[in-house]
Amino acid sequence: MSQRHHKIIFQPYGIVSYVPKGTKAIEAISQIGLDINAPCGGAGTCGKCRIKVSPDPTPPSTLEINTISKEELKKGWRLACQYILNSDAIIEIPATSNTTSEQKILIHSIMNKDQVMLPSVCKKFVKLTPPSLEDNRSDLDRLYDEIGKYKTSLKLLRNIPSRLRSNNYECTAVISDETLIDLEPGDTSNKCYGVAFDIGTTTVAGTLLDLSNGKELDVCAKVNPQVTYGDDVLSRIEYCSNGKDALKTLHNSIVNCISDIIAILCNNTGISKDNIYEVDIAGNTTMEHIFSGIDPTSLGQLPFTSTFTENLTLNVDDISLPINPQGRIYIFPIIGGFVGGDTTACILTSKMYNTKETTLLIDIGTNGEIVLAHNGELLAASTAAGPALEGARISCGMRATIGAIEKVSFEGNDIEFSVIGDVEPVGICGSALIDIVANLINIGIIDSSGSFSSEENLDKIPQNLRNRLLTNEKGQKEFILVEKVKGNNISLTQKDVRELQLAVGAIRAGIAILLKKVNITTNDIDKILMAGGFGNFIRRSNAQQIGLLPYTKNNNIIHYIGNASLAGAKLAMLNADSKKQANNIAKKTKHLELSLNNDFQMEFASAMLFPETLH
Repeated sequence: MSQRHHKIIFQPYGIVSYVPKGTKAIEAISQIGLDINAPCGGAGTCGKCRIKVSPDPTPPSTLEINTISKEELKKGWRLACQYILNSDAIIEIPATSNTTSEQKILIHSIMNKDQVMLPSVCKKFVKLTPPSLEDNRSDLDRLYDEIGKYKTSLKLLRNIPSRLRSNNYECTAVISDETLIDLEPGDTSNKCYGVAFDIGTTTVAGTLLDLSNGKELDVCAKVNPQVTYGDDVLSRIEYCSNGKDALKTLHNSIVNCISDIIAILCNNTGISKDNIYEVDIAGNTTMEHIFSGIDPTSLGQLPFTSTFTENLTLNVDDISLPINPQGRIYIFPIIGGFVGGDTTACILTSKMYNTKETTLLIDIGTNGEIVLAHNGELLAASTAAGPALEGARISCGMRATIGAIEKVSFEGNDIEFSVIGDVEPVGICGSALIDIVANLINIGIIDSSGSFSSEENLDKIPQNLRNRLLTNEKGQKEFILVEKVKGNNISLTQKDVRELQLAVGAIRAGIAILLKKVNITTNDIDKILMAGGFGNFIRRSNAQQIGLLPYTKNNNIIHYIGNASLAGAKLAMLNADSKKQANNIAKKTKHLELSLNNDFQMEFASAMLFPETLH
């Protein structure tokens, strides 16, 4: 091994790698197939990509000093995005820094039970009469007389003579829409599959479907590996602006993730990848562009224009996926701006496009999409809500992985909480963040401005809870949720509350703008639909307490509809007419660009205040 390379041992995995001198730790970690948590895109500002380096780590950078305590720096803690490997080292990657750790990902989705099976892909087994002097029709005409006339590629046409003659004229025609895409030996009509995907900014979920009967055979979900390059779409867009190689890096990472999921689904079910003929993709605008290998940088500049809006139908030659070589890849149509194909899929599966009820759909993920159906009109907007709700920019925040506190309740004078994996807590995920703030507002420790109350205003608060409100070494108030004998406490700081207010304010202001556009109030809403991974894990009353959900006298109008984006992708795969409906939805839905709306800043400033206590 060259002296310019250093031996790096990655723990707790026991992986050994040799990297060139001067390599950043985050790059070395990525090269061994692990995804490090870097919400800021490697800028060194979020402090989430913590690693422990030994022996004798180099002195910390200014950014590391600003984000890691003195005691931890002495113990060798550094930031992977800042640390330069200039010698042999042992790098310990904690679970909180590794996005490969098991994350709680929503894969459940609700579909209409009256679904009509009409898939784009179908198979027809044929037994053809061999040609003779009395019947010398061409091979293609002979086939068309049995299955109907379809478009046929020259590539397939070249194989038809041998396929027919070597199999005694008994073959299975594979048809996709108006095209004959393959002719398989023998009877394979009962082997016809497709995979539907929801590509989110943070997570990717795929489901394997039997296209002959509509059954869901298996589901698999992973963390989107692009999180290494930033937690939000703007970070990904900024990364892509570094040139074609940067775009290629992100494109390859999501294609590899999709390919891995397909391989897992095939392995779990024993199905051959050659019998998968369609992949349907629903994702936000940025994710669909990057998956397609299309530069998304125009989305990051006024007037935030996408390259395409209508659906795309691609071949495996366009994007290499482990499916039948003649298979098709369908990508959902985009509504406009950052309101992408995932929102189109949500509208499709919820049937909002033909409802008579005033319906509000809220899809809270790393991005937040809001759709309002009123008097036959569909309005949609996108807000940048996700980083704080996903645990980024929160001092003890983390994604919904093992060790994350996911639910918090104040019982009498004490606090109860549940932890994912039933292990010792290491941080707070978004659903728990909402619980904590809502409860602190309700008992009076946090006021409507989001500030921690002063001592003189805490007289009526139980002493046990008052004792948890401290001033840290930086002179900032924080509420201790879990006090640890060793290591840092798990707490909520004033800055954390401000970050939550920014996220909630964006969603709340977006809802206000849509309602104002059609001249109605929250009292006029008949139904609220909560979609997406994050939205389905939050408590309604707590979300209303902080203003994330509109207050309603009857909470029965709030419905959780699961991963509606994935459900929409499944629907399109099982019914070709749904693909046409998706295009109609994208064209019909009016997109509102909130950043260009004159009232948005005023609504946003107002929405930063928490509602008065509801209980």
